[in-house]
Amino acid sequence: MKKNRIFQVSTIDFLLKRNYSGFVSIKQLLKHGNLGIGTFSGLDGEMIMLGGKIYQANGTGEINEAKLSQKTPFAISTYFKPEKSLTVENKGSKDLSRLLHKHLISGDFVYALKITGLFQMIDLRSGIKQQKPYPEFKTITKSLSQFKLEHIEGTIVGFYFPEIYKNISGNGYHFHFIDKKFVHGGHVNDFFIQNAIAEAQIKTQINLKLYNPSAIRQTVND
Repeated sequence: MKKNRIFQVSTIDFLLKRNYSGFVSIKQLLKHGNLGIGTFSGLDGEMIMLGGKIYQANGTGEINEAKLSQKTPFAISTYFKPEKSLTVENKGSKDLSRLLHKHLISGDFVYALKITGLFQMIDLRSGIKQQKPYPEFKTITKSLSQFKLEHIEGTIVGFYFPEIYKNISGNGYHFHFIDKKFVHGGHVNDFFIQNAIAEAQIKTQINLKLYNPSAIRQTVND
């Protein structure tokens, strides 16, 4: 186990070219981290990895623990051990971004992030499973479920990637949320923090698991 390593299934560029079929199992993904984000085969909802478990937020934002046999076409995971932390009070997403860059994030480095606390508002989205022939991603985004939660405790997990990684992992912040009771979650659009702790850890290595056609039909062996 390397604490500064990220394990990533496929690339964001490959995924967005309608490659939505999963080829790495949840069982395999759990061997590579305890915190992360991603999606499931057919873009079937949003993935939240927290505390060494993987949860699936479905099209209505309801949470279920993922089955080990489920597969992912895109995911990012890591073993999270925070190196820096910051107390945040009464901040929206834009203000938080400025704070993170001032206190926790520097240069063209990759970071894993966790933000735990009370959210006055969090705006989320999720999607339903797509069937072949898969539609263009921009078509799918028009039909995603959008939902807003208010005065809720929970955890945001995710990553920050500089611009230079935009075709590999996406660029900027990519956050997913799960509430304290493991009932609601999804991809984060926006939020306002009442009070929370933001934690960060720099990552210096990415281990990419690239698409393997035969893996759709069999278990991936690492």
